[in-house]
Amino acid sequence: MDSSMLTLIGEDLHAKHQCWNSRTTNIKGHALLAHSRKKDFVVGGPTHSTHYPGAARQKLDILDIVVMKSLSQSAKLETLTALTSDHNPSLITVGYEIECQQQGAKFNYKRADWYLYERSLDETLTFDPIRCIRDIDQADDCFTDAVHTAIKGSIPQQTPQPCSIYDLPSSLKHSIAEKNRARRQWQKYRTPGLVKKYNKWTKLLRTQITRHRGEKWEAATARLKVSDNSLWRMIHRLTGRKEPNPLIHGKTHLECSNRDKAEVLADTMETSFKPNQASKLRVEVEQEITKHYLEHPPETEAATIQKCSRDEIRSLIKKLKSGKALGKDRITNQAFKMFPNAAVDHLAEIFNAYLQHQHIPKA
Repeated sequence: MDSSMLTLIGEDLHAKHQCWNSRTTNIKGHALLAHSRKKDFVVGGPTHSTHYPGAARQKLDILDIVVMKSLSQSAKLETLTALTSDHNPSLITVGYEIECQQQGAKFNYKRADWYLYERSLDETLTFDPIRCIRDIDQADDCFTDAVHTAIKGSIPQQTPQPCSIYDLPSSLKHSIAEKNRARRQWQKYRTPGLVKKYNKWTKLLRTQITRHRGEKWEAATARLKVSDNSLWRMIHRLTGRKEPNPLIHGKTHLECSNRDKAEVLADTMETSFKPNQASKLRVEVEQEITKHYLEHPPETEAATIQKCSRDEIRSLIKKLKSGKALGKDRITNQAFKMFPNAAVDHLAEIFNAYLQHQHIPKA
């Protein structure tokens, strides 16, 4: 807590104090409060209990707290009743507006109209003379926008699959809510009638989940067809042979216990991520080379740089592997491979302008 770094810690610190809504105060709570005042950080807790002990002689209390520092906006901490342990989960809401990066639309390249894609690029791309660095960036943006327009007009988008977590029937959601409510009442009052109610809802919920899974399986098998190969994919998924995990070899023999396997993996990771130990002679040589380069820089003119050609760019595009992750421009390698000659020429002009003006692209 000595630095001014943005800090947010939420945990059961075994520190109780009435300043963060605990029922009692212990030695760790006094020490944490004094340390917070000395180091200028905030300790907070929810308004409802987070710990429901199993023993009847123990009482409800707030054990899960949050430690905050350098937060310009307030944080809200509330207790949720969702799990079946003696600690309820806590939700921390910070008053920051986080800008989430939206994922681009996914396109179905198997149904792409590549003839329309090439024709759209031929009609959209227009090349203006590049005279300065600002013209290079503008030409780059126009080229990217033209490719996006061609993709949207010639390649259909994939229909997003609904998430199965929201397909639960209303009766199952009601049983989950009633089971959580019964559990909370039983942990709070500890009466025999409440524990019977809690066990009843737990048993009913398990029965409903089993029935729901059976109905989902029957509906899925009823949709299987031979024509679209969905039946064979399901058979392969169920009967396919799964390769066993490879054996882990130690320095002298095979490792069998989980502890020995973990030690082998830890040693491997430590060796892989260890920085290279450069020798003293190598460092001196590198320093001499750098010093000589700075004192006698090579005389290189922009006009002597060999320009990129269409064939060179086309050969490099052909070497791209399909299915790789998208870059910042959100253009797939498959779309690059289907560029017409006009698009490759346009790309060559932009590359040559970068070399001529000795300008580094934005991305």
